[in-house]
Amino acid sequence: MPKLTGTLRDGSPFELSVNARTKRLRLYQHELATLDLAAMSAAPNVEILETGQSAIAIPTLAPLAGCAALTNLSLAVPAGTDLSPLASCSALQHLHLYLDGTAPCDVSAIANVRTLESLSISQTGEPPPIDLAPLAVLGLRSVSLSGITNEALDLSWVTPALESLYVGKAQRLAKLDLAPLARTKLRTLNLHTVPMLARLDLEPLGNLPLERVALYAVGVQELSLHPLASCASLSSLQLLNHETRFVDITPLAKLPHLAGLELDGKDAPFLGEHAVASIASPAVRAWHKAGRLTVE
Repeated sequence: MPKLTGTLRDGSPFELSVNARTKRLRLYQHELATLDLAAMSAAPNVEILETGQSAIAIPTLAPLAGCAALTNLSLAVPAGTDLSPLASCSALQHLHLYLDGTAPCDVSAIANVRTLESLSISQTGEPPPIDLAPLAVLGLRSVSLSGITNEALDLSWVTPALESLYVGKAQRLAKLDLAPLARTKLRTLNLHTVPMLARLDLEPLGNLPLERVALYAVGVQELSLHPLASCASLSSLQLLNHETRFVDITPLAKLPHLAGLELDGKDAPFLGEHAVASIASPAVRAWHKAGRLTVE
């Protein structure tokens, strides 16, 4: 019977039998150091392949080209690994890449996976800035970027299909223009640990079907929440471990679905006195009732 082979991190050999009946391969529990995928040609019906988050030396991804049923793929490989075989995965919908090293990430091969709906790229090891422009041909609904080294992130490649965007551990990111998001169906925006981002204009988010916004450890010192006043679907807002002073939550008071509100900072959030009598947000009402707001 064909077998996937490799070595574990402790140096011992690894073998796993596969065949046409194999549907799911979750390899993360094996703590692999190397993996040879040659036997995947004997497992054409695999739907899920997950290797974990620690980089594994894989000679080639070519055997994955024959996995026509593969819908979910999670790979931890060295940066610079040739991703072009993934273009032949004609059913692939969800791709998670954990890339370690200083080599650039070339997403042009990913752009040929026209069935792709969600893409997650996590980088470690100080790679060069990532160019996401080739993704413009895809109708991605969800994008997650972690560890990118870009000083400016161009979002002009996003399409109207985008519903979720995560950018995290972007230690150098100093410029992020949200304007391209205005043409999307964005429901979730999460910026996590972006300490160099000194300015963030939320204006493009107005009138989007936003449900959740989370800003954590973002370097912005002045932030207007007024654009969110027209996001009637907003149910959760997190603004934590931030540098913003005097957060005015008055624009949020009339949002009827805003039940989750997490704020911290050196100063109590501000609520305009004129808004007190007409608070529709359960979260803002709770903050006001608890005496946690500065009302003027």
